[in-house]
Amino acid sequence: MYTKFNPHFIILNFFIVLLFTFIHVSHSFGQVKIQRDSITKILKSLPSFSIYKDNYFITGIPTQEEPTVHNSDIKMQISFKQRLTNSIMPFKSALYLTYTQKSFWKVYEKSSPFSETIFNPGLGFGKFIFKNGTHIGTAGLQIEHESNGKDSIYSRSWDCVSFSYMAFLSPKIIIIGKAWIPFSLYDNKDLMNYIGFGEFTFNWEIVKNKFQINAIVRKGAQLNPKGSLQVGIYYNPIKNANQYFYLQFFHGYAENLISYNQFTSMLRIGICIRPQYKLFNH
Repeated sequence: MYTKFNPHFIILNFFIVLLFTFIHVSHSFGQVKIQRDSITKILKSLPSFSIYKDNYFITGIPTQEEPTVHNSDIKMQISFKQRLTNSIMPFKSALYLTYTQKSFWKVYEKSSPFSETIFNPGLGFGKFIFKNGTHIGTAGLQIEHESNGKDSIYSRSWDCVSFSYMAFLSPKIIIIGKAWIPFSLYDNKDLMNYIGFGEFTFNWEIVKNKFQINAIVRKGAQLNPKGSLQVGIYYNPIKNANQYFYLQFFHGYAENLISYNQFTSMLRIGICIRPQYKLFNH
């Protein structure tokens, strides 16, 4: 007999650990030591094409029902960004193009179909934020589109203008707040009830280039428990590399678009290539 476990217990304990973590490291919160005069040189020295969000290939099973070939899958994501100019734009910002593609592959079923692929291109500006001449964060303004490329009753799409801010609380802890103004909600007018109007990301590099944890939290627009929590644990067995063994737990709504209003709880494991959260990564 398959025994369900209570993911709410895991979520509660995760936030308890998170709270004590903030208390423990609060005395060392500070800026990344990059001076204002060095930013232009650093920006021009970086490759114009690079990783944007996590790139991963993971497989797993549901946590609240018995695993079968129909509810187990592979989830994969590719994500990159392209800086469109080496010149500093007005307000000392940079122009960049982003693209993220996420797929759900029912590889264990007989015909191994892809249940959905989600396309998320974006165009925006990023601006370095300084305090007393030292880099303390990065702000972003983007216009984004997200859709699953399907038609008829399976079509899901929306557009938004998004605002984000990435803050360096310490050399090892980064938080990202992101808010969006949605529009073009033709196929899924109640989507905001499940994803809300923003998300909060917490990233903690516990052991440099070795062990990290990450959490992304969303809260639906209505006064109910709908929303989502995604927690990632990363372990890198290779020195000075950005390839990690990756354990991901997703709990909530809108993991995909085609069934955004259905609850999902999945535990998956696999490989992840992580970006370096230092400049324009929102």
